[in-house]
Amino acid sequence: MFYSNSNCFYQSPAVVDYYGTEWSVYQEEPIVYESVNKSKKSNKRIKKEMEELSQMSSGTNDSVNSEDMYLISLYKAYQSGVISKNRYKRLIANERERKRMHGLNAAFENLRSVLPSFGSSKHTSKYETLQMAKSYIAALRDILLNESNSSI
Repeated sequence: MFYSNSNCFYQSPAVVDYYGTEWSVYQEEPIVYESVNKSKKSNKRIKKEMEELSQMSSGTNDSVNSEDMYLISLYKAYQSGVISKNRYKRLIANERERKRMHGLNAAFENLRSVLPSFGSSKHTSKYETLQMAKSYIAALRDILLNESNSSI
C-alpha cells in the first residue's frame, strides 16, 4: 500500500513468507521515500538546451541537420504546450541516447575495419570484435617484444 503527503511517499508492504510448510503474512514498518528536489538542476539544463535550440532555429537552416530539426520541433512543441515538461525531458533523453548509440556503433564499425578479417565475411558481434581486437593487440605486442629481444 502506498500513501503520500506533499514531500514523501510511504510504502507499507504486506510481506508474505514461506517457512517450511507454513505461509506467514505480516505488516512491515513503513518505508519512507523522500522526494528529491532536482527541479532546479534539471530546469537549468532544459533552459540551456532551449536557448541552444532557439538560436539554431533562428539561424540559417543550411547548417541544421535532421536530428537538430527534430530537437527544434520538440522545443517548439514544448514551448507551445503541446507536450509536457516530463515528456519533453524524456524525448530529449531518448534522442541523446540514440546519438550515443549511433556513435558507439560507428566506433565499432571503425574498429572492425582495421582488424584483420581472415577471409570471414560474417558480421562480428560487438563482443567478438572486442575479443578479436584484444587478441590482435596482444599479437602485435608479442611481435614487438620478439623484435626488440632479437635486436639486443
